[in-house]
Amino acid sequence: MADGYSKEIDFTFLSEEAAQNYFADLNIELLRGTHIQKESYYLFSLLQDKERELRNYYNSLYGLELIRDRHNNETFYYLDILDGKGKLSRQDRHRELSPMNIITGIMLLKMYYDKYFELQKIVTWQDIEHHVMESEYSDSFKKVFFDEIREFYSDAEWESVRKRFLKCVREFEALGWVSKISSSEHEIHFVIRESISRFAKLYEKELQHFDDFVVSYLNQS
Repeated sequence: MADGYSKEIDFTFLSEEAAQNYFADLNIELLRGTHIQKESYYLFSLLQDKERELRNYYNSLYGLELIRDRHNNETFYYLDILDGKGKLSRQDRHRELSPMNIITGIMLLKMYYDKYFELQKIVTWQDIEHHVMESEYSDSFKKVFFDEIREFYSDAEWESVRKRFLKCVREFEALGWVSKISSSEHEIHFVIRESISRFAKLYEKELQHFDDFVVSYLNQS
């Protein structure tokens, strides 16, 4: 088929050894919105080997499209809704990012671009502090995280921001957009992955009008 789908539904691939071993985990990750890259070796390999079969599977059963995307020479896979009619597109089964997560995502995306020439886009808490205080959108970030623009903030104020940011990072890790480096669940030290380019597509309007988005968010808070 020209569109990559087959009219004949054939799920016999699920009986093969690789699918028997890894499909259950792959299915859970894709349906929860995770973006799969090569670091998830066995899941990524299954996607590469059975891409056509898996595209038919998700199209037939869920009305979802299995997307193979590429950014900075790295390939990743995720599920997308076909024409807004996917069986997971109903409001009770499809959760959009919260405004705070969108703001955090925009910050991480800009940090990703700032680190363009670095092989790994590694982020620490010190990087985030610097971005809040010194970036082009510093005033907007200060309003969001501290409610007011000042030159200095107390350790207690920063700790409150750190906890909020850590919660967002955990949700982004579940989506496959970042990978934690530190084994400590309380430390902020992670890599921004290439699949965060999907965020830029999903929230293009908020990216282009970030200050206006922040004003709208603060007015509703």
